[in-house]
Amino acid sequence: VGSEDALHILNEEGDAWYEAKEYQKSYDAYRRAIEDSNPDTCDSIVARNYVDAGTALEKLKEWSKALEHFTEGRARYKKLKDLRIMAHCDEEISLCYVWLGDGVSALVHAQLALDYAVTAEDDVHLMWAKSRMALSKKTLGQYQEALDLFAEAKSMMVSQSNPPWKAIIKLEKQSADILKKLDRMDAAS
Repeated sequence: VGSEDALHILNEEGDAWYEAKEYQKSYDAYRRAIEDSNPDTCDSIVARNYVDAGTALEKLKEWSKALEHFTEGRARYKKLKDLRIMAHCDEEISLCYVWLGDGVSALVHAQLALDYAVTAEDDVHLMWAKSRMALSKKTLGQYQEALDLFAEAKSMMVSQSNPPWKAIIKLEKQSADILKKLDRMDAAS
């Protein structure tokens, strides 16, 4: 069973591969860290590796495996009573369910993330939770609610000191897709 230092090195390797956009290698490093860990002494490191592995799997579009990793990471962070990271996991779990086409489960986890963000008065998590709620509503065919939530999330994103432009563009594309479905092409362009 790996030492805490060895796990940190594997985690740093996973981070480096992720930054290099080598997501499979990133996942492999995080997975080795999970497998080599002693959960009795390194639970926070193991929890982080589950979440990081889930993030790499999202980039690989392996939604079911990512969902498993985020769900395990969330359970471990719940045990550690880290509500902020649990909310992050709920955001990512919601996203996985969206891509798997399960709008109901996506909505449940988006709502959990939103509840945390509102209670903690955490604007960053509120912004992401609203975007996950919007995606969930779109998946469920609740298009007007989705458009309203996309607009709220986008407004929050553009007011950030360093706006997440890539995410803003994705939100715009999702909104345009809804408008096309609603046959409102004039507003989609």
